[in-house]
Amino acid sequence: MVKQKKSRLDGQELVEAREQLRKAENILSGIHFALELVQDANSSDGGMSFYEKVSRFEAVLIKAALRHTGGSQTKAARLLGLKPTTLHTKINLYDIAINDFKRIQLLEPLGRTAKSSVEAKSQRQR
Repeated sequence: MVKQKKSRLDGQELVEAREQLRKAENILSGIHFALELVQDANSSDGGMSFYEKVSRFEAVLIKAALRHTGGSQTKAARLLGLKPTTLHTKINLYDIAINDFKRIQLLEPLGRTAKSSVEAKSQRQR
């Protein structure tokens, strides 16, 4: 008798996979943030004013917070210790594209099992 490969993750495996994905996203977000700071420091013009440097740093921080929260302005504002309206104003000021930070939902919400599109379609037709 030949064992068939398991094609789906069970509930616990799915939870663990999501946790690993979340941890990897956090690590990558931190690396990206550090790289942006290094690139900004290396490309800085010697004639740049203090306020220009602070503005650039602030934009990098806002982008990192948005990346970390999957584009949620409310969560990013909380993370940065800002009011959501203040964050929104700064996003507009620095011309930050929010859609660049929206996460693509690759996995089903917790508690649900992943189903193929064929299975889901057949259930809707019943």
